[in-house]
Amino acid sequence: MRKHHQRKPKPKAPKKPAINPAARTADPQVHSAAIELERGHNREERKVGVVSGTPADTFDETQERKRDRWVAIYISVLAVLIAIAATGSNDAMKAAQQAGIQVNDNYAFYQAKLIRESQIKLASDALELKTLENPNLPGPALNQIQARKAEYDKETVRLEFNRKNGRKELLARAESCDNLRNIALAQHPFYDFSGAMLQIAIVLASASIITGARLLLGVSGAVGLFGILLFLNGYTLVYGSPTQSYDKFQTLRKAYPLLHRYEALKIARCPVD
Repeated sequence: MRKHHQRKPKPKAPKKPAINPAARTADPQVHSAAIELERGHNREERKVGVVSGTPADTFDETQERKRDRWVAIYISVLAVLIAIAATGSNDAMKAAQQAGIQVNDNYAFYQAKLIRESQIKLASDALELKTLENPNLPGPALNQIQARKAEYDKETVRLEFNRKNGRKELLARAESCDNLRNIALAQHPFYDFSGAMLQIAIVLASASIITGARLLLGVSGAVGLFGILLFLNGYTLVYGSPTQSYDKFQTLRKAYPLLHRYEALKIARCPVD
């Protein structure tokens, strides 16, 4: 035989207490007490409605869940931007350090070549002065002096102009690395401030989820937008860009009048580019 399942009785809402109509008009204190009792009973009914899940309460809960979902997506986007900003900041600092090392190396090499060129010019001038002081030198000695002076002049030209590591090319390469270092140093603070603003925006957005305050979410959006603008400016340097020197092109044009701009850029290119 089948057992009959007993159905559990549904929870009944508490009934309103009956209020005597005569008590409404007889005594004002009794009347006010009755009104307070009715208000308390209405609040209890609303609480029972929230627990039981009426359609209005379900709609409010669904809207709140949707808002929290969009806020979570917004926080995720800010977190991704923070990671990119941190990477850009680290790359800018590394590029500045490497470019600074290249600047020092190129300038040191440039100074060494300048000293070597000065010594060769002094030696060539000494040979020329010797020929002027002794115009009656024997032929073999005069030929030896002239051959050595020609070698000195050729070495001077080689030290002055050389597409690989000439003195002009070293100066142009040093200026190129110096420009790269200045750009990296200008980008670095924008990335750092951008990461700080985005972190503050994430904290405010998280607080808005907990407290439900829309004002915090609005402030978070404003701070996050400011952080995004700082990040974009750090990438493009529309504002705060250093004054770049293009003397390297002029220097190479003087060395090679027919040199194309692309070739000049290739010669003066910093190795860390």
